[in-house]
Amino acid sequence: MDDRVLSVSKRDAYLRYIDLPQRSRRAFELAANIHSADSTGDRQLLLRHHWKLVHPHSIAGSPASYQQYIKRSRAEFLCPKPIHRQLKSGWFSDRSAGYLASGRPVLAEDTGFSDHLPTGRGLLCFNDLEEAVAGVAEIDRNYSEHMRAARELAEEYFNSQKSLPAMLSACG
Repeated sequence: MDDRVLSVSKRDAYLRYIDLPQRSRRAFELAANIHSADSTGDRQLLLRHHWKLVHPHSIAGSPASYQQYIKRSRAEFLCPKPIHRQLKSGWFSDRSAGYLASGRPVLAEDTGFSDHLPTGRGLLCFNDLEEAVAGVAEIDRNYSEHMRAARELAEEYFNSQKSLPAMLSACG
C-alpha cells in the first residue's frame, strides 16, 4: 500500500481551480461559509481571483430559494472532495442532479461518473484546469444545446419512476 494521503477538503478541491474565472473570462460564484474575519485568507484569495462569494444560507434557506438560485444560475461548476477524484469512486452530487433537472449544464471534475453517465452534452467532465477552461468555452458555444441535453440526461438517469424500482429490487 502506498503512503498517499487522501484529502476530504473541499477547500483543496476549489483551490486547484482558483484561476478559472480569469482563464475562462466568466463569472463564478461559490456558496461557502467563509467568515469575513477568516484567518486562512481564503476569502481574500478567492475575491482576488474574481470569485464571487455568497453565503449558503442566503441561497438555500428554503427549498424554494434553492430552486430559484439554481434557475438563476447559468451552469454548475463542481469540484468534488479530492478523495472522490483520487479513488475514482464515481461520486456524483445530488446538487448536480438538481441542476440537470432544471436544464442547467454541469461542468464537473470527473470522479469516475463518466464510466456510468454520458458526458459531453449537458454534463461535461474535466480532470485539470485546461479541461475545465475548455468545458466553459464549450458550454458558452452551445449553451441552448447543453441546456436541452442537461434536462434530457436528468429525465433518463435521475427519474425516480425509472430508477427507484430497480434500486428497491436490488435491496431485496
